Amino acid sequence: MLNVLVSGLFIHPGKVGGAEHYFYNLVRGFQARKEEVTLTLLLNESYRPAYDKVIENSEVVWVVMKRNRAISDYFLHYRLGGLGKYHIILQPNYITPLHLRGRKKYITTIHDLQYLHFPSFFSPLKRKWQYYSHKYTLRAADKVICISDFVKKDIIEKFGARYTDKLVTIHNPIDYHRFGDYEAMKRPYSFEYLLSVSALYPHKNTLTLVRAFISYKEKKDSEKNLKLVLTGAFPDDLIGFSQDDYQSALLTVVKGRDDIIMTGHVSNEALGALYHHCKLFAFPSLFEGFGMPPIEAMGFAKPVITTRCGSIQEVTLDEAIYVDEPKDANEWAEKIDATLKDIAKYSARFEKVKAKVRQHYSIENIASAYIAAFNSK
Repeated sequence: MLNVLVSGLFIHPGKVGGAEHYFYNLVRGFQARKEEVTLTLLLNESYRPAYDKVIENSEVVWVVMKRNRAISDYFLHYRLGGLGKYHIILQPNYITPLHLRGRKKYITTIHDLQYLHFPSFFSPLKRKWQYYSHKYTLRAADKVICISDFVKKDIIEKFGARYTDKLVTIHNPIDYHRFGDYEAMKRPYSFEYLLSVSALYPHKNTLTLVRAFISYKEKKDSEKNLKLVLTGAFPDDLIGFSQDDYQSALLTVVKGRDDIIMTGHVSNEALGALYHHCKLFAFPSLFEGFGMPPIEAMGFAKPVITTRCGSIQEVTLDEAIYVDEPKDANEWAEKIDATLKDIAKYSARFEKVKAKVRQHYSIENIASAYIAAFNSK
């Protein structure tokens, strides 16, 4: 039996996007493998009421954090007065604790190297911080989990092939149970809608989708009653983010339109209902280390239009509908139009994809892959 300590100190509930759901889904997976793993979670005391209820099924060490979470994670050994009972220290978000090598097995996840691809989105200090944190992790961790082959190849390209043997690709788990009894929920809207789920970061490319939707609605034979629903945290609600010209332009385009709805962050149950009842799903992102929303939508058997950027084609298992020029609003409008005109065919196709996606990303399968990494030399 492996005693595993998992740090969730990076979580600010509702404000770190997919990384938070990755953490909870992974915890559920380990709990499903309780005959192999004894789990202890490290969590921030100040957020105690806001965490997902899944934490109640594991032992929790509560930490009072007075400074940046990185300090607590880096000095974990001193913070907890030793790590004697744990065989594995799992850090799900890029920081590897300072430690004496050989005493424990340290496993750390790197989600992406976005700061190297889109440096303008990050301050010079933030870029340096992430670069040296990643470099330390690659040197000090026993294994580094890459959430896609795209991330693995990116790390090798940017940091060198000498780290290859440490890198293990394990896709993120997707837990459809977190959406609750979504089939029993009322339709969120009386009208048909195209759904997109993402925080409003510039690389999510939501502005292109909005322009494409407007262009589609201007077509004579478009579905005039169709609306676009944008779900995800607003800029002011995101950690480490300040609104810029991109978001201002997006909000200006959307303002005053009754066929474009911005919901902000919604509950798991509400999101499940949105997925279940949407006619079509669109994910226009320019960069993803993984990208949960299109996979979640495919697990609901929804036709998904997305890009080939970053890891997206890999993690959608080459089963989505892809645009070739992700910033071309006209191509997006054409894909939306063509898919809607043949929606019965596409709905039947994605109904067949549903089981494949749910099996590939099941929390039990992903947890087993992590346990295999824990036990590997």
